[in-house]
Amino acid sequence: MTDQTDSFAKRDDRPLVWPILIPVTTALLIGTAFSFGGALGFIAALLGTPTVGVWLVWVAASAVWCLWHRSWRRAASLIVALALFLPTGFGCLHAGDYIHLALALPYYETQINGSDRNMQATFDWGAAGLIPNYVRALKYDRSDQLARKVGVVEARPDDMETVTVRHLLGHWYLETQTW
Repeated sequence: MTDQTDSFAKRDDRPLVWPILIPVTTALLIGTAFSFGGALGFIAALLGTPTVGVWLVWVAASAVWCLWHRSWRRAASLIVALALFLPTGFGCLHAGDYIHLALALPYYETQINGSDRNMQATFDWGAAGLIPNYVRALKYDRSDQLARKVGVVEARPDDMETVTVRHLLGHWYLETQTW
């Protein structure tokens, strides 16, 4: 005869994977919204920050509860979710530019192929935030001359601005001007 409490404890001690999906999804949405610029990123951050805050409290409390009730596997999975929160969240925030490019790539390729700008083209990616202090431009450079500027911060003291270039994918670069 099996004890019902033992079978419940074993069933309740399964590791959880889904808790990490909440901050990852929230960070992807915030990063993509900021990539598209305007007030959309602000609204996403306004809604996403409390969501992640509630998630942190819930996961920490659940981990403590599982440790108290000796659900070791579930507690370990929740602690791993907490440990993975910062690296995955940071990576997902930066993935927004790649998602933006993937969503708009057919439009950009149509614009490049339908014009005489097949070597270099610039597309406005707007400014982010309600009070923008930087402007972003997506640049297509088939000659890859912009590859020399990747990672270099070009300071322009006369305009009080800095220009940085980041490689996204293939011949696509993201140029940010900050002032």
